[in-house]
Amino acid sequence: MKQIVVAVVLLTAVGIFAIPSRACDYVVGDVNGNGYFTGMDVVYAVNIFSGGPPPPYSCECPPGSGNVWFVAGDVNASCTFSGLDVTYMVRFFKGGNAPIPCPSCPPTPLLKSKMEVEAK
Repeated sequence: MKQIVVAVVLLTAVGIFAIPSRACDYVVGDVNGNGYFTGMDVVYAVNIFSGGPPPPYSCECPPGSGNVWFVAGDVNASCTFSGLDVTYMVRFFKGGNAPIPCPSCPPTPLLKSKMEVEAK
C-alpha cells in the first residue's frame, strides 16, 4: 500500500517551511488495529513475533522518508517495532510508564488507555 504525502508550503518573513498535510493516523500501542490499546494488543504483538499475521497498519515515517514501518507497535520511542516494545507494553499494564510514540511521527489521535476503554 502506497501513501502519497502532500505538503503545504508556507512563505513567511523568516523563511519557507514545508508541513506534511497528513501524519500517521494511529493509537500508540494499538497493535491489532481496533482503535484502542489494551492487553489484547500485547497478545497480538507476541503473535506477530511468533510468525503470525503482519500488523494491520504501517505508515511512512517520517513522512517523505520512504521508510514504511509499523508505527503503532513502537511504544518506547525507539522508532522501531521490536520485542522490547512488547516488554514495555507488559510493564505498562503492570503499572509502568505510559507508551511513548516515535518522536519523528507522533500519532494524530490521542492515546486511548486501558482505563478509558474500561470507563466506557
